[in-house]
Amino acid sequence: MRDTRSAVITHHVRAALQHSGLSERVFASAVADSYRERTPLHARSVEFHTGGCYDTDARSNAQLLRRMLDGQVRMPIDLEEPLVLSLPEPFRGACLRELAARTGHLAAPLPAATGAAQVRSASRLMAETAEAIEALAPLLEDGRIDAADRAEIPAALRELLDVEAACASLRATLQAALQGARVTSLRPHPDGDQKCA
Repeated sequence: MRDTRSAVITHHVRAALQHSGLSERVFASAVADSYRERTPLHARSVEFHTGGCYDTDARSNAQLLRRMLDGQVRMPIDLEEPLVLSLPEPFRGACLRELAARTGHLAAPLPAATGAAQVRSASRLMAETAEAIEALAPLLEDGRIDAADRAEIPAALRELLDVEAACASLRATLQAALQGARVTSLRPHPDGDQKCA
């Protein structure tokens, strides 16, 4: 386990910058935009550069974030959400998963509310399951999981956490629909009392 939440975020930001097409300037601009959207003016502890030339602001904001990631400046808690939510997938999911695990929780998306989102939620479960099976395949090649598989086990565990999160989200959607069905199934009875449909 990494020492602090900021160390977790720093690790995943650096991984995203190194292993995706994301540049420091584009990321810093996304973080600054997200911070302004999510944090009321009176509660802001970070002053991102805005109002000047886009390139100059992006360069200055990238330098500000670099200082936080390098530990020269302390990363304020109100910057956690914008930093994490500005990460591209799969880095965002990995970061959320690790942050949740620090407090003994599972990072699962909120239940889907619309039909299209519910279909995506079910599709996500299938995709995550396929990825977990793919990660488990090398472990099961010799017919058993043992100490010889130690190097591949962390990746399989991460994939299984993604399956659990997809299941939790879909289960919450089903439970919400079931509870909603019970509430809406009450209709007025002709003699004034309510009766279950």
